[in-house]
Amino acid sequence: SRRARGRRARHRDESKRDVALTECCCLDKARPPGASVLRGRAALPREGRERVLVAAAEGQSGDGGSSSGRDGVQVDQAEWNRVRGLAERSMFAACTSLLYLVGFSFRLEGYVGYLLPLPIILMGLRHGVASGWSTLALVTILQTVLFGPVRAATFVCTHGFYSAVLAAFWSASAGGGSKVGGGSGPGPGQQTSWVWIVAVTAAARALGLVGSIFLFSWLIGDNILALIFGGLENLIEQATGIIGTPRLQFPLPKGLLASIFFGVAILSS
Repeated sequence: SRRARGRRARHRDESKRDVALTECCCLDKARPPGASVLRGRAALPREGRERVLVAAAEGQSGDGGSSSGRDGVQVDQAEWNRVRGLAERSMFAACTSLLYLVGFSFRLEGYVGYLLPLPIILMGLRHGVASGWSTLALVTILQTVLFGPVRAATFVCTHGFYSAVLAAFWSASAGGGSKVGGGSGPGPGQQTSWVWIVAVTAAARALGLVGSIFLFSWLIGDNILALIFGGLENLIEQATGIIGTPRLQFPLPKGLLASIFFGVAILSS
């Protein structure tokens, strides 16, 4: 009957898929380590390819290089980590943009600002220095599309630049030990001092602050840095008059005022 012929046809199709899957697994066992696992698999039916990929994902381990699943399928660990890094980078960029939106929409920049550097730092620690900078670039592009170039540049100057610098130095200090699929890390003599990392990060944040001042000066058409230097000079003049120290020669040199301002910015960072 027609129903019996349909059952026999489905049975033949399932048998062909099982034979193709078995031949593919045998070829993967004979393939040298590190070879591509998707070569020769395009001839499989769609369900057969899905079963092979699911078996490969279930058999994935953290040894690096390649690993075997329950059917002996070889998984390229480097490619797996690359794809996982891309997924995490996209997720962290979206979370950062969402936090930034919440911060300036509800006037919570002072509180949300503590969380904004975390995605970039985590990406740098998990996947290396290049991932931290690429995450910053992706966040900048996403915020430029969503909020405009001014908001994106403000984020880079205020939070993004020093976050990427901290991620770079922290990842270099860890020596790749915290990287996904990485080694065991360097010895104690190879690690960077925390004092050096904090000092460089503070200097990077001060540079970002100066960059944001130049940005707002350009937007409003006024020299905000000159106003800051004028107020700082008046403050020093009043302080010397109250304390009774010998009066300085006013106006003070611009280099001295710039050094004082930059030093205070580093200390506040």
